[in-house]
Amino acid sequence: MCPETYACLAGTGHGSQPIQVCASGHYCPRGTQWPTQYPCPAGSYTPSNHLEQLSECTTCPSGFFCNGGEHDVSGLCPPGYFCPVGTGNAWNHPCPAGTFSSSWGLGSIEECSACPPGGSCPSGSVEPLDCPPGSYAPIPGQSVCTISEAGRFQPGFGARNVSLCPVAAYCPLRSIEPTPCAAGTYSTQTGAGSADVCTNCPGGWFQGATLEPKQADFCRRTAADVALLVPYSIICIVPLSPPGHIFAFSLMNRCFPGAVPSGFTERRQDMYDIYKRIATQARQQDRMRSTPDPVRW
Repeated sequence: MCPETYACLAGTGHGSQPIQVCASGHYCPRGTQWPTQYPCPAGSYTPSNHLEQLSECTTCPSGFFCNGGEHDVSGLCPPGYFCPVGTGNAWNHPCPAGTFSSSWGLGSIEECSACPPGGSCPSGSVEPLDCPPGSYAPIPGQSVCTISEAGRFQPGFGARNVSLCPVAAYCPLRSIEPTPCAAGTYSTQTGAGSADVCTNCPGGWFQGATLEPKQADFCRRTAADVALLVPYSIICIVPLSPPGHIFAFSLMNRCFPGAVPSGFTERRQDMYDIYKRIATQARQQDRMRSTPDPVRW
């Protein structure tokens, strides 16, 4: 029978087939038929090729993993996992939910770090995941983010808290932004979670939508025109001479330059003065041409 720590293939004993030494990463009890017949199990290894029993395999140290049947450790424990003594697979021991690890070679669960507020850490996390909009994580060690409750909203990433829904709006579950009450309805309640709080406007009141910039400018211009209608009407009704009207409108132009019609602006008045001078010169030249020359004797 083949002795311990050796392997004897079929036909061993002839000069062409000598007895073989046990392979490293394996052990060879009496009667072993080939060098790799008995590998050291997962969680152990051996650099020696003279092992007789399983108990002689070296236990894998903490922070490493050993697949078995190898002459050395298989590798460092990867980030997101820890490898206590005797670990046979790199993925056997993930950091539990609510913790993470970005380091290599962790040997115990205590070395996994608690997930910080504002993030979530599923099992085996390498780094925290920021909570998406509409959710938050107020305390450390959360494996999943908390959904924004009805009546609250959260627009950003990595939030630790939520905001109260304002008046004139409501915030359903997982709200990113407040939803305004529809046109024709209103609400004075904060922290509303549904559109049920938006009630119809009473008679004599209205609640409209937000105006576009052009619409707002048009409304302001219309209001200014209506407000200036009274002084314009007085100027037109009062029996003033033409210079008096010009003076009155010029005064209005100085006080309210954006509201006075363009026909009475300073630029138009300057153009009118130039026109009057040209017209006066033209009439004088016409009179001179129409006057006959005196008769000479």
